[in-house]
Amino acid sequence: MVPAVFKTVGCIVCSGRFDSSLIRNFHYFQKDAGMKKILTTGIIFIVIIFLITSCSMFRTASLTINSIGINLNNSRTPDFFTDTLPSDFSVTPNWQPHYISSNAPEYLKITVTDISLIRENGRRQSVWSGEKELLIDGPNVDMSDINNSLKAVSPGLVTEVEITFNSTGKVKGSVADNFILDPSEPFTGTPKTYYTKSGYFYNAWEHTGGASSDSVFESGPAEEMEISLNPDGENWTVSFPVNYTILEGDSPELTLLFDLNMVLRFYNGRYLNAEYGQPNPPDPKDKAFFFAHSITVDGGSFIGAFFGEPGSIQGYKTYAVIYDISDPSNNMAGTGWLTLVYDAQGNFLSGQIYGDDDNSISAGKGVIVDYTLNGGCADITDGIMGGTIYNFQPLETSGNTTPVLSFDPPSNFPDHAGEAVFRLMLNTR
Repeated sequence: MVPAVFKTVGCIVCSGRFDSSLIRNFHYFQKDAGMKKILTTGIIFIVIIFLITSCSMFRTASLTINSIGINLNNSRTPDFFTDTLPSDFSVTPNWQPHYISSNAPEYLKITVTDISLIRENGRRQSVWSGEKELLIDGPNVDMSDINNSLKAVSPGLVTEVEITFNSTGKVKGSVADNFILDPSEPFTGTPKTYYTKSGYFYNAWEHTGGASSDSVFESGPAEEMEISLNPDGENWTVSFPVNYTILEGDSPELTLLFDLNMVLRFYNGRYLNAEYGQPNPPDPKDKAFFFAHSITVDGGSFIGAFFGEPGSIQGYKTYAVIYDISDPSNNMAGTGWLTLVYDAQGNFLSGQIYGDDDNSISAGKGVIVDYTLNGGCADITDGIMGGTIYNFQPLETSGNTTPVLSFDPPSNFPDHAGEAVFRLMLNTR
């Protein structure tokens, strides 16, 4: 974390000085001396009330914005084809190779254009606006330029934090996994590594670009390339619910979390037997491309925001299986990633969960919108699939796995059940 120093915007200092010639000029038009005295007294009274009110209106607090990047690169998880898969599910999982997989890039560059606080009455207070490109390549994200030009913040309850970014970013990295190369053999995978290439930007709102063949991405090294962050082609705004009261003279810290572990996603362009291509219609099924826009829509994000500093950050590899209750052998299994952030007292602050693929074979998808304690465990609900993982208990030792936990399958899997195991890969406790 970079402890950026905030230059305080001073509170307006009110004084009782005003130009008495205004009163004299006003008196010029008055003939009655008594009326002059009444008007003079009234004007002085109004000016005093205005000055007192102005002072109360401009009471401020000094905000600091800190940031943390989480980026484990290819060490995020072992590749699918070398991973030790859990074997204690109640069913035998049908682990499948992919047309799509994901990884953390070497770095991501995104441009922030606005940071705002939403107040209890719905009023929006912009604390910073402009254009600042952020380089996220590890735990330290430089926010000094933003901190040096922050606006004063007024006291009161903050219910949301809103951040706006440009619709595209820049990325460099690679994705390695067991990829399906022949659609006629969907359960046969081939180890492949694909590298970002500067000349093959995929435009997610015009559905153009990419490459006609995945072969152009097979040779390294990786190159910096543009990547879509919003399928609408407009600036991307993400909001985070908070419940924080800023006091007059307070020095609150707002922390932004950038979790890159699932951002870089690649589709190999070989899913040709379906009505629509991957990851989402109307993205083309006959083009290969890198993308990120599927995790920034419908309640999704790779960013978190909360007041205070984290006490710990945990990252889990997820193993999930969804099976037909009447025929458990009819099941699909997939892997993914879960990030959880806690304060120093162990209270939940922020989190995200995503699958390696873009399908529904995941224990969840999106920002964690609810973390409800249930005894010594927690029930975790995501923002896109809307399912809940039950009786999750944070682990202490990296490499350890949880017991098999149940979760709600997405609504497009009626009469199905879900089971998941979580392996701790990142632990800053």
